Amino acid sequence: MDTNTAPQSETGDWTHESYDNGRTISAPANTRTTALANATPNALIELMAADPANGLLWREFLKRFKKLIAATIISECARLNYDQRREKLDDLLQDVYLKLLKNDAKALKDFRGEHQYAIVSYLRLISIHVVRSDFAKFMRRKPVSESFQTSVEKNWHLGEDRRADIYELLEIDD
Repeated sequence: MDTNTAPQSETGDWTHESYDNGRTISAPANTRTTALANATPNALIELMAADPANGLLWREFLKRFKKLIAATIISECARLNYDQRREKLDDLLQDVYLKLLKNDAKALKDFRGEHQYAIVSYLRLISIHVVRSDFAKFMRRKPVSESFQTSVEKNWHLGEDRRADIYELLEIDD
């Protein structure tokens, strides 16, 4: 067998995962449908805690839980009347994943599922915490300068005049 050729399964399809450390893992493409698809959510989290860099496990995790995490983030942002743009959602999703991996995957290792779907509550809690932390950072930003605020208050009435000027330029009737 040629050493540059990937091994072939009975179906001929293989999945290859490469890591930054140069390690490559090859597995039959149907591995997901046989082993990981049948794993309980708690078993999947256990496997991820033991091997947080495993791309196959993360792919399965995202397939099962990305929508839940995203929906929780969107719901919490709406509840807080916080930024709901796609870019912010993507940032917050990444923050949730980082929180799961932080400190050698401590959040994954600390998970103790009391029932089969306890992970749903756990991921919702982490997602809500990430949104609230980001919102708190946003609220702690330096307030608008006093001179700018005074300027806005003094010139607030000019808004109507400017709007009338724009309507006139565009030839729009009120």
